[in-house]
Amino acid sequence: MMSGNAKAQKRPSNIPARSIALPVEHGAWGFLFEPLIAGVIIAPSIAAPFIPMLAIGAFLTRQPLKFFLGDWYQKRKLPRTAIARKFVLILAA
Repeated sequence: MMSGNAKAQKRPSNIPARSIALPVEHGAWGFLFEPLIAGVIIAPSIAAPFIPMLAIGAFLTRQPLKFFLGDWYQKRKLPRTAIARKFVLILAA
């Protein structure tokens, strides 16, 4: 006989976190990194490493934020919603 707790347990998600966290646009990576690398090489300074870190963080936050806000606006609680929320919090920090 199954206990009531068996129904309440969550099954692990089969959704690959990579598909939620990383953008699928291949050309976007080049548009991101080429100017950042050129800027750091052309105008090195103490703040130079922090500007690319900020830009990369914002770029990587966009994809999971899109999933999270879309599910939140439609009041859905999917397994990807929790994963996307974790990535948004980590990358935004």
